[in-house]
Amino acid sequence: MKKQAILLFIFCLETCIFISAQTNSQGFFMAPLKSGNNPSYANDILINNQPTQNQRDGAICSAFNGWLFAVHSHNISGFAGFAVLKSSDNGLTWTVIGDANSPLIDTKWSQFDIIACGNTIDVLKVFVSFIETDSLAGGSQVYLNKFDGLTGNWEGLIFDESSSYFKYHAALCSDYLHPAANSNPYNVGILYSKSISSSTHKDSVIFLSSSDGGNSFNNKQVLATSLKTFNKVAITFGFCPAGNTGRYFASWEEMDLLNSQYGHIYTSHSNPDINSPFTPKKCLDSLSATSINLCRNPSISCQISDLNNDSTNLTEVVLFEKHLPAANSNDIIGYYNQQALVSSFFKLTSIATSQNNESQPNIAYNSFENKFIGTYFDSTSLKLPLVENDINLSNPTNWNIISNGYNDSPNLRVPYPKVSYNPDKKQMLNLWIAESAAGNGEAFFDAEYHYYTGIPENTRSNNAINVKIYPNPCNDDLTIEFELTKRERVSIRLVTMLGETLTTFTDKNYEEGRNKVQADISKIPCGTYLYIFQSDNDLISNKLLIFR
Repeated sequence: MKKQAILLFIFCLETCIFISAQTNSQGFFMAPLKSGNNPSYANDILINNQPTQNQRDGAICSAFNGWLFAVHSHNISGFAGFAVLKSSDNGLTWTVIGDANSPLIDTKWSQFDIIACGNTIDVLKVFVSFIETDSLAGGSQVYLNKFDGLTGNWEGLIFDESSSYFKYHAALCSDYLHPAANSNPYNVGILYSKSISSSTHKDSVIFLSSSDGGNSFNNKQVLATSLKTFNKVAITFGFCPAGNTGRYFASWEEMDLLNSQYGHIYTSHSNPDINSPFTPKKCLDSLSATSINLCRNPSISCQISDLNNDSTNLTEVVLFEKHLPAANSNDIIGYYNQQALVSSFFKLTSIATSQNNESQPNIAYNSFENKFIGTYFDSTSLKLPLVENDINLSNPTNWNIISNGYNDSPNLRVPYPKVSYNPDKKQMLNLWIAESAAGNGEAFFDAEYHYYTGIPENTRSNNAINVKIYPNPCNDDLTIEFELTKRERVSIRLVTMLGETLTTFTDKNYEEGRNKVQADISKIPCGTYLYIFQSDNDLISNKLLIFR
């Protein structure tokens, strides 16, 4: 594969704010789902409104100050690409800070991951990894790019490994919230699976780390080798007072054949610190006779806390899919270890207790509440639930429900939901892929700290009205344009984020065709609001920012 392909990437800054990309609410005002918290998860936000792009492979992270960064792949007319986005307002608006397109039509970019590192704005860096596959020439590469978190500037390709054989998956991790011993200023780790021999089809799982903030990757370790196929990998960082040197914890899947649907799940961790060799691998699915060689899609998380757990140790949790042959469906199970620093003893946990088909788990740790937070795809109900359990997994078979489904739209096929911790808000945020009416993937965002607004459940039709509101952000004069296919009564209101109506711009009958409403908002205080457009058959809501 030609390495110069990566050098032809075009990264660009965009100052446009994608307010029009934010979608309508489909939630009722409801009682808090978590004691002491406000009702959470409001309007889904489309982070990059590009209808011609088939957006896939999304990932999200948060910086120390609450700035959010996301990445998604896209495909336009057969050419692979990806976009890196930034939000400085807790995810309400997003700006593309980098957009790359392959010059070769026979390449595929996939398996994206993203992390933001650094505890001050001056040193804030964003790392993006992905796999490039050449479908014609064969072979693939794993890439790791770096961006400046303040300016959004691309700072270069800091790592790539070429091969005439295949890389399958890659994942990123860092210790920046609790820098481990020997980190200066923080450590960056990348885990990936690859084929290393064409004659024997020998596969390996490889870990690389940098103790100098991603400038040089000088610690390389092979975690496992096999004549079978390694595919998806997952990596996380763990820290507690009993393990204050820090550890990397890894998990991966092993399939009998390249096209196998299910296989084994393994885990291992560095010991006694982040630069140490990894412990012998542990096969988790073999701990239950009904799970052996029937699992896939591991996701891993560890305690990152200034407190030890009740075992005066560190807790590790690995979630994955378990196939149920009799029902021809999947369940989400996992294993946890409350003495992960010193023991390989794992116990069973199950986060999904329904009879629905569940897949694509993802897990993260809330360091403020000392809780594990999990999400997954319920393809029976077309929902993305969010659940939690405490640091000790006191009730391992009964995870508390934060949300039965934080997604508003049921247009889901392969969402692969991601959950991540926002250290500024001290709550969780999510990214997933929904399906557009045209069949393309669309990357959506929502978070625990976005609140329900009291808007009724959406009744938008397939031929929904196109509503334009500008300027947005706005200061004094607002213009709202919409086009009707028939005479209808239209109401347009401005409401607070808690659902309180501030003013009604219009409430009357309008004729078929294009219509315009002018509104004076000069007396409305600065802030973030929602405008609610409601006609006989449509209800649309989007955010409006007012500042002066």
